[in-house]
Amino acid sequence: MKRIPESHELMDEFVEAKAYADSDFSEPHNTFVAYFQKIFPSFSEGLVLDIGCGNADPTMRFARAYPNVQLIGLDGSETMLMFGRVAIEKAGLDGRIRLKKQMIQSYRASAEMFDGIICNSVLHHLEPVEALWTAIRKFAKRGAPVLVMDFFRPDSQDRAKELVALHAKDSPELMTGGFYNSLLAAYTPDEVQTQLGAAGITTFQEEVISDRHMIIFGKI
Repeated sequence: MKRIPESHELMDEFVEAKAYADSDFSEPHNTFVAYFQKIFPSFSEGLVLDIGCGNADPTMRFARAYPNVQLIGLDGSETMLMFGRVAIEKAGLDGRIRLKKQMIQSYRASAEMFDGIICNSVLHHLEPVEALWTAIRKFAKRGAPVLVMDFFRPDSQDRAKELVALHAKDSPELMTGGFYNSLLAAYTPDEVQTQLGAAGITTFQEEVISDRHMIIFGKI
């Protein structure tokens, strides 16, 4: 199935952002952190960049798993970040997590600044997609662990509908529609491999970990 890009990228509308913030993503977000712990068992501290942090739910879960880590979360939606800041303060993590309204395409920071980089469910949103891999190469310290998780595109729109019915049947229509569109906009593992090759990243691996998720990981 040919990729169908999403019609919009950012959750700037309050209703959409609130629906996302109110949804339960504990399973995939906990899985994301668990894979990081499994793949990089020696990592324990430093400054980590979270690209496309949204409402910072995975950011906070990562912070709880790594009490000696500081995080900077980037997102282009001020509305999503508003929900994130409230949740971070409520969790008592505002001393360790800083959120910035910033697209990765235009982010300015020192080269090799971060001890780790994470990115969850953002790859399919990015245009151009090369911006993610370019930023990772630029901002990660040598040997820094990197974990990216995203959907992979199913073989057909019918399969995408099956996945929505299986995993989001009780979700609001706004969320099921977003999930469906995200599946159609996602990349295949082969396409990601081509992206990595074009970016000159030869040390990363890919793994399909569910009926809808894949991870890309490695060290620069």
